[in-house]
Amino acid sequence: MTKTDLIGDRTRDIQEWSSNHAALEAAVSGAADGDTYSLTMAILRGLDYTEMVQGLIPVSNVTGEGLVSLEAALSRILNLGEEVED
Repeated sequence: MTKTDLIGDRTRDIQEWSSNHAALEAAVSGAADGDTYSLTMAILRGLDYTEMVQGLIPVSNVTGEGLVSLEAALSRILNLGEEVED
């Protein structure tokens, strides 16, 4: 999740939505209706079914906040958890 310095207080909401499907569905139902709601929910079910959604890492390029956490997560993914020496 990038540009956290621009979204302010919404960062907490977005992080909750990424880990709580009921909260996300409630937020979507309050903001969308009809075909938009149906399409959004179908996409969310597809992502959930394929387990493609991972935990979010809030990052701000302006402040640098979160970059260390992002680097660590990418290292774990790319190196399969193994430490690699240069």
